[in-house]
Amino acid sequence: RDASFTLAIYNPYAGDARVDLAFTTEESVREPADLQGLAVAPGAVVAIDVSGVVTERAVIATTVAATRGQVVVDRIQTYDGQGAATTDEEAEDETYQREGLTVTPAVPGPQAVWAFPAGVKSGFVHEQVVLFNPADEAAEVELDVALDDPQRNGVLDPLPVTVPPGAFTVFDVDGVDSIPRGLTHSLTVRAENGIPVVAERTLAAVGEEATYVGTAASTGSPVASEHWAFASGPADDESGRIVVTNPGEEAVDVELSVFGDGETAPAGEDADGEDSSSFSLEPGARREVLLADLDDDQRSVEVVASGPVVAERRIVLSLPDDEVGMGTSVALGVPLREGLVVLN
Repeated sequence: RDASFTLAIYNPYAGDARVDLAFTTEESVREPADLQGLAVAPGAVVAIDVSGVVTERAVIATTVAATRGQVVVDRIQTYDGQGAATTDEEAEDETYQREGLTVTPAVPGPQAVWAFPAGVKSGFVHEQVVLFNPADEAAEVELDVALDDPQRNGVLDPLPVTVPPGAFTVFDVDGVDSIPRGLTHSLTVRAENGIPVVAERTLAAVGEEATYVGTAASTGSPVASEHWAFASGPADDESGRIVVTNPGEEAVDVELSVFGDGETAPAGEDADGEDSSSFSLEPGARREVLLADLDDDQRSVEVVASGPVVAERRIVLSLPDDEVGMGTSVALGVPLREGLVVLN
């Protein structure tokens, strides 16, 4: 009731493409007749208003299968902040109302491991992970949550989750008492019984305590690399952070830099404004670096490490202290070929 959902399907090739669409809800799988064998012309984008063809549901997992050619898929999701509840009983169960716009690319298929570097649980940020299992067997999954400064904050036991065949499971971080509020964390999804899944995370910032309001949905990374690139850095009125996590078994050295017009400069600073663009990460550790003020011609960011890491960027719209910022974004960088490995 409070959300709109549009799929954008793009055919970048010279030949025709045809796709079949399926939508998995808590109760069934819907395959609308008009969305079977859907034609996508060469170089064309077809927009599908899912809100108009699927009955309102709290969660919908979408599968786009190309029966001819290949396509690229994006999802555009908006929330109006009014909440989805239509009865008093539903309103009691709905602890927060999402607001904002998020655009998320689809992934080509399920994977054994997904890494999410930039997790956060606070009084106004609510984190959920949705696990979708398109296989015919149940997937036994573990979620590893790595807290900042584990020597001080401790190490959490993996959290087991079962995802039924052809269905999804919603993992609500708010409901896990062992994950402390006020600490950022990384989250790794691992399929333990050989049945891969699709994993997606949503961060919703809402409520009276919120210093910014918005919703950001993103998939994790199934790969790690020694070299990551972010083509566009934060604008002047935004707060940008690069989050790096080390999923390997050996410590790595990491360096962040910005570049433009053939020049490079250190990219990070700490809370005191000191340079923090170079650091080391122990196995399983993460680091969140506030991006330094960048010139107009230095917006791109690169991350170079001595071993495979995963890098993600958080952007929060910053406004004066007496106003609430509107908008947030979380996105993975682009992993380059240097030291690229598939997580397992």
